[in-house]
Amino acid sequence: MGFYVSISIFNSRFNKRETGAENGVQKPWSGGFMTPHEYEASDEAWARATRIGRELDRILDGQEPMRTAVARAASELRLSTRQVYNLLRRYRTERRVSSLLPKTGGARRTRISPAVEEIIAATLREMWLQPERPDLAPIADEIRTRCIIEGLDPPAYVTVSKRIPRLFTPEEIARRRHSGEKSLRRLKPRPGYIWAKHALDVVQIDHTPADIQFVEVIDGQGIYVGRPYLTIAADVATSAIIGFCLTLEKPSRLSIALCLAQAM
Repeated sequence: MGFYVSISIFNSRFNKRETGAENGVQKPWSGGFMTPHEYEASDEAWARATRIGRELDRILDGQEPMRTAVARAASELRLSTRQVYNLLRRYRTERRVSSLLPKTGGARRTRISPAVEEIIAATLREMWLQPERPDLAPIADEIRTRCIIEGLDPPAYVTVSKRIPRLFTPEEIARRRHSGEKSLRRLKPRPGYIWAKHALDVVQIDHTPADIQFVEVIDGQGIYVGRPYLTIAADVATSAIIGFCLTLEKPSRLSIALCLAQAM
């Protein structure tokens, strides 16, 4: 097993990465400093990139047809075949695991100027945060008008709508638009425990995606189908699973009905 050491010029500390030769994945070292993108990547991102590189090496070095190998890799990595082809295009030239790291690391920098942000915040607080629940479209037009008057680039409607959850909490909106504490209590967690004295007094039903992948084999090729949904009926008093339903359909009334039918 080999190692290389890269000295960071950004905060003067060492960063050591394994070449991963024992895992069948090569991470060539360019012989210079790591780029900021590579240095700031988390260990989870490197582990994910290493696993992807291992699968891509199997595609490039294997003997099976490209389409079959890509379908298999997509199933293993829980990606679409298009995503696998895009990763192959980035990886096959130099076969560097660093080329598989996520491109967008960290928070995106806003392209809205602080002056426009102030106008958006002031106008929303003045006109939108009202008990009458006004429509957002005319308020967005008012924001654009105020920005044009100030000689600023006006924001789009979507930009204004995305600022609402950043500026106002649900509690603040409820406090301004409703009277009394009843509306605020609905937004707060309710600690407690559901209990039952006898079996089958209370049954809880819930859904979750199962941690398995369905692959259908057609003409010797594996076609990714998807993850099934598991519906479970659990008795509160005994914690026993009294019924379940496993289906590829999204949770619905049909899933609950099939689960109850199996329980009976």
